[in-house]
Amino acid sequence: MRLSLIIFLLACISCTKNDRVYENKTEVPVRAVDLSFLPQMQDAGFEYRDSQGQSIDVLPFLSQKGVNCVRIRLWHTPADQHSSLEEVATLVEALRGEGFQIWISVHYSDTWADPGHQSKPALWEGQSYSTLRDSVSLYTERVVRALSPDIIQMGNEVNDGFLWPTGRRSFITGAFHDLLKAGIEAVRSESPETKIMLHYAGMSGAYEFYDEVDSLDFDIMGLSYYPIWHGSELSDLRAMGVLLKSEFQRDFMIAEFAYPFTLEWADWTNNIVGLSEQLILPEFPANKEGQENYVQAVEQLCRDAEAEGFCYWAPDWVAFDGPESTAGSPWENQALFDFEGKSTPALDVFDAN
Repeated sequence: MRLSLIIFLLACISCTKNDRVYENKTEVPVRAVDLSFLPQMQDAGFEYRDSQGQSIDVLPFLSQKGVNCVRIRLWHTPADQHSSLEEVATLVEALRGEGFQIWISVHYSDTWADPGHQSKPALWEGQSYSTLRDSVSLYTERVVRALSPDIIQMGNEVNDGFLWPTGRRSFITGAFHDLLKAGIEAVRSESPETKIMLHYAGMSGAYEFYDEVDSLDFDIMGLSYYPIWHGSELSDLRAMGVLLKSEFQRDFMIAEFAYPFTLEWADWTNNIVGLSEQLILPEFPANKEGQENYVQAVEQLCRDAEAEGFCYWAPDWVAFDGPESTAGSPWENQALFDFEGKSTPALDVFDAN
């Protein structure tokens, strides 16, 4: 069903599905960046700089720029230490020291979880259903106890569920809901003040997804949005945010977005965005001004839609492994630090004043 038709039909509905009370917003409370790569960048000795080229301590610098929340991914048992609970806990301690809110993206996997990949942690393979449910509950309790997050994502981009194949949404909807419920109940028991997010990638199918999970106890509907995958109309994203909030009476956030400041490369790793047809043109060309204007447009979209906030993904994932590396960053041209490590003007948009 096309978005415009959905909005028309909902306009004809005089009541919502439930009695939740939603408070309208006049500002964008959460202005986040995802710094999951920062420990890896620091291990590589990368030096971040301000726009004038002066070396900076990146965390207080981002705070001064207006960033007030940091999102971090968490893997169960990664191949190396990166994104492990131990590494994340160390980063969280540093972030707390700078006054940031903490947003944890729990992948419930040993590696990347996204719409096409939702592998169980290796330690959970072969478990009975009841044992798997207990594992979700106990692990979630452990995470919340260790990190005390302000926001927690129950899975990452769970369009078709998580913990495949058991929790695959297209296979057994009830198992997906039940496993989510186990994690949600663990959060509520351990930290009632933590806000719970369910995270969906893109707009296609988003309304149906949140309609399906509406009976679950969560607080925030988070969408990923990248033009290369999810369409080039920011007006559609705004309309979707308004629609979801109106119908389901929960907060809405843009949980991931980014945009390039160039189509050039700084290493030999293939960039995800490298072609002009992958951009929103002519409004947002691939230069520093275009990136800044794009972030400004997303910020304004959040104001217009009365969203809870937004998160810029991987502003720190620069080319770190040398100019000829084929295993560097495929995101280098979408970071908020340029090929010389200098901050881009888009960071100025985070200041709410």
